[in-house]
Amino acid sequence: LLSTMEYQSSVISELMRERDREKQVKTVTPVSPSTSGDVLKYSMNSSPHGLAIVVGNDKFAVNPDRPKLELGERRGCEVDIMNFKYIFQALQYDVNSHQNLQAKEIEDLINSIASLDHTKYDSFVMCISSHGEGNHFVFGTDSIRVNIYTLIRRLQQCPTLAGKPKLFFIQACRVAPPDLAVSDGGSVLPLSHNPEADVYIAWATTRDQSAYRSPTLGSWFVVALREVLVEKSPYLDLVSMMYYVTDLVCKAEGQDKESRKKVQQCVETNSQLRGAVFFSKDSEN
Repeated sequence: LLSTMEYQSSVISELMRERDREKQVKTVTPVSPSTSGDVLKYSMNSSPHGLAIVVGNDKFAVNPDRPKLELGERRGCEVDIMNFKYIFQALQYDVNSHQNLQAKEIEDLINSIASLDHTKYDSFVMCISSHGEGNHFVFGTDSIRVNIYTLIRRLQQCPTLAGKPKLFFIQACRVAPPDLAVSDGGSVLPLSHNPEADVYIAWATTRDQSAYRSPTLGSWFVVALREVLVEKSPYLDLVSMMYYVTDLVCKAEGQDKESRKKVQQCVETNSQLRGAVFFSKDSEN
């Protein structure tokens, strides 16, 4: 296991300044109708666009069924919650945040959300910052695992979210066992009847890897999301913005105090979207 990491915050700060200098040179063309035909895009005309649920866990109890599993305190989690709230309030979502939920409480929360009427909304967002394990799981504060795909399946069963983007942003480790010291554990599309469609998942890190965070600045991934999504949503769609997020995270570096080795991470995204997601009406023009 890696020991406590010295987080090099100046790296991301410098990358942000570099982005500011490059604003006049856009390397990604905004998505818009072209001569080859209209680009498919989701209707995003509601205000607010939908619910954005934020769950942040930073304190963990011992699980009697796994007494050797020790999930340490996640310093910096409160900053992640604050940043997630800032991002999606700026993107015109009704944000509800929850801190330190047990596994069943997370599942019950999603069940309640899936039981609501989302007819007046365009989409749904869920953000989770917690310890993680393996490639599909995050931990509740009782150190019991929750399968992300079980949560997604439940939301896919919500009839008033059918055909609408369901967006997930997961700040958690994807290693087993979790590394506790330094990581987190064109035309408008019609409604789809395919329950597998319209889902987008952004993981803070790739399969079997750790995700890093600063106790004071928060997680690398969430810091990059805040920088990019708020700034670029007026003219870029979600997938295009995630190229910038991935680039920022890939260029950030930390250092293992004991080995002095450099540590890095890379964002992983999975998409079953059928078209582009624009958060701003201006970005569709």
